[in-house]
Amino acid sequence: MESMEGTPVDLRVPTLAVPVELSRAGQARERVELFLPSGRAGEAVVARGRTAIASELATLLEAEPLFLPVREHAPGGPRVALVGKHAIAWVAISLRAGAGAGVGAAGDGVPDEVADEPSDALALYDHHHGVRVELDGGEAIDGHVLYSSPADRPRLADHLNLAPRFLRVWTATALYLVNKQHIVRVLELD
Repeated sequence: MESMEGTPVDLRVPTLAVPVELSRAGQARERVELFLPSGRAGEAVVARGRTAIASELATLLEAEPLFLPVREHAPGGPRVALVGKHAIAWVAISLRAGAGAGVGAAGDGVPDEVADEPSDALALYDHHHGVRVELDGGEAIDGHVLYSSPADRPRLADHLNLAPRFLRVWTATALYLVNKQHIVRVLELD
């Protein structure tokens, strides 16, 4: 698009493309990019660490729109597709550059954390449960659920029954945002 004077006008919303692993119902997991707002046009992008970006992704998944734009890596080149949130089984973001478990890699464009995760995060939460989350597609995720709750509702079951659609499951290398609609069973491991 051009302005009346003939100069280009960029009307796109500035975004940060975040590489993640995505598992959709009935599909193989895939590497895609999700888009986070990075500020207003012309503003400097505020530096964010991986944990902050992971929190923003969780907020994006909980937000009202039912579909998310994702950049897929297709045979003909990258393309943007709209994915229904209801069909997402989980989204995983690496917490460290070069992390294992197939999530993330050095140079993925997401800033590294200065401190380790989730060990530093443990101090922020009242409850810590080792869990195995079993999904309707037969897959399982072993990790930790961290949360704080009122004294009269300290159980993991109480936390699982709260309103958010996506459960945060921390592993040694990634944060998994697991869609509760696809969870079949949660086993406490500790």
